[in-house]
Amino acid sequence: MGYAHCNALIKSAASTIAVAVPLSSLLMYFRIYVVYHDSPFVKTAFGVMWLGVVGASVCGPFSVQGVSIAGQCMPINVNSNGAAGITASAVYDSFIFFAISYRLLAFHSQIDSWKGRMKSFFHGEALFNTSKLLLQTGQLYYACVYITFSFVLKLRLRVGRQLASIF
Repeated sequence: MGYAHCNALIKSAASTIAVAVPLSSLLMYFRIYVVYHDSPFVKTAFGVMWLGVVGASVCGPFSVQGVSIAGQCMPINVNSNGAAGITASAVYDSFIFFAISYRLLAFHSQIDSWKGRMKSFFHGEALFNTSKLLLQTGQLYYACVYITFSFVLKLRLRVGRQLASIF
């Protein structure tokens, strides 16, 4: 595989990530839209932030190049804005997770103490079934986002330094 084909392969892989990341964050926006159905300001603010995730994700395909090394297609010249979409998505999803958790615990919990609300947050106790399901699936999604972001960040820092020393 020549350099031109490898470069196109790397850019197309980065393009799929540039589409997948905002679509994943759009699912979290739908949750905000439902939970904050009576607050147009919150829905608009998170809609604008989602557009920021889209804008940051578009940078990905333009920030990487590929080269064929020993028959393997490898990304090189990864610019510093290459992980901007994933970073923006992780920050956006964090805001959404905390906003939804606050709303569920403040308005749908039957407990008035902070200790009780923390217990509801971690175990879903004293929440209605729908609120409990929304909270727990949000926690699972957020855990996946956090783990993925941490992995990508560590990989980006480690591999970026190694590739820079080779080239």
